[in-house]
Amino acid sequence: MFTQTSSVPVEHGKLAYTYIPSTDSKPTVLFLHATVADQSMWTPQMSYLSKTHSVLRCDLRGAGKTFNDPQAPPDATYSPVEDVIALLDHLKVNKVVIVGASAGGMVAMDVAVNHPHRVVGVVHVCSAVNGLDEPEYDEAETGTDVEKEVFARLMAAYVAKDYATLTTVNVEMWADGCGQPHGRSGDVGKKMERMMTDNFANHEQKGELVVARRHPVTSTASRIAEIQCPVLVITGGYDTTPTQRAGTWVAKNVPRAETFHFEKCAHMPSMEEPDEFNILVERFLNKL
Repeated sequence: MFTQTSSVPVEHGKLAYTYIPSTDSKPTVLFLHATVADQSMWTPQMSYLSKTHSVLRCDLRGAGKTFNDPQAPPDATYSPVEDVIALLDHLKVNKVVIVGASAGGMVAMDVAVNHPHRVVGVVHVCSAVNGLDEPEYDEAETGTDVEKEVFARLMAAYVAKDYATLTTVNVEMWADGCGQPHGRSGDVGKKMERMMTDNFANHEQKGELVVARRHPVTSTASRIAEIQCPVLVITGGYDTTPTQRAGTWVAKNVPRAETFHFEKCAHMPSMEEPDEFNILVERFLNKL
């Protein structure tokens, strides 16, 4: 067993990844991180599941060591879905189970809809799907009063480009949970703070993100019934109510869904409760 850390050329950029291949014939497990993180959020899962599966993680655009091409033309665009497929093709990985958190979970569902022959299963962690745009899935519209207040501070910091405050409020919202005691998440919040600080410094603050723009997103919500692979939908009890509603919607509309609820976790249960999360994913994999 060896660990391969490298990058692969993608549309107007390079995608950083970590790959631990196995000689086993089981599908590779691909981990896609949340916007408030990078691929390192999956270290406990990579370590645990590499004993039985090939495991793969990558940095999505705007995070970690994945970068857009500074020489890209002004109208350059990219697709997270095609980034994932380019990575799989580069490594000659045919089929995967995708474990995606938050925005990574949305990309996972997009891949499952657009490349169903490549996806054996999805673990959808505290996430939604593209095209699920109704107000009940929007913190600004239908969150609790506390969630609306925290989200307003988050947006104000983003508009002001106040990255220190933006990092602090993101930790409050997604690591601790809105309305929960400050610092409840302990090391999880500290880890998130480090990841976000690095992402802002290396991408947002350098203007790197505007070099290439994401392709217009199609509606996976309208095609949800096309996802025929098993999907494990995970929610957190301290996560925002709109995010929890989105998870419930996915579980009700995917033909082969099962659910698990981490009652005392916020948006990042894989980091808060890695041991329980690992066993949960392992059991899901064993049923495929």
